[in-house]
Amino acid sequence: MRALKIRLVNSLRGKSAMKLKFLLIINIIFFVGCYSNWNNPNDVLPSTKVSVKNLLSHPAVYDKRGVKVKGKIWDIEYITSDFTAVSFKLADKSGNYIGVISKDILKIHSGDIIEVVGIFERNFDSENNKFESFVDAKHIKVVRNN
Repeated sequence: MRALKIRLVNSLRGKSAMKLKFLLIINIIFFVGCYSNWNNPNDVLPSTKVSVKNLLSHPAVYDKRGVKVKGKIWDIEYITSDFTAVSFKLADKSGNYIGVISKDILKIHSGDIIEVVGIFERNFDSENNKFESFVDAKHIKVVRNN
């Protein structure tokens, strides 16, 4: 009788060990499959790659949406009031341009080719009775220095 108990306990241990190994392997596979690089939410913005010309031609389509625009910068102006920011014009090869405002002060120079990821906005200027369009930059990447 004692031998039967020992055999029964050993067989249960073997099955429990197999179940434990199986669960461990399943957990490892699950967690490895779920692993991905962490992205800072301040740097990641769902955006549509668009040209300056399309932004100016169809501003209502892109209003309050994430955009990615590439062009040459000029007319850089540093703003210091309640907050520090930089504004500049971003132009395409045809000379179409759009205003960009960034709270990040970067080492950029007139003539640099950059890529801007940000929120496109158009606001109504009641003094001049017209819409003003600009990109609120969240991320700026210098593609080529002047």
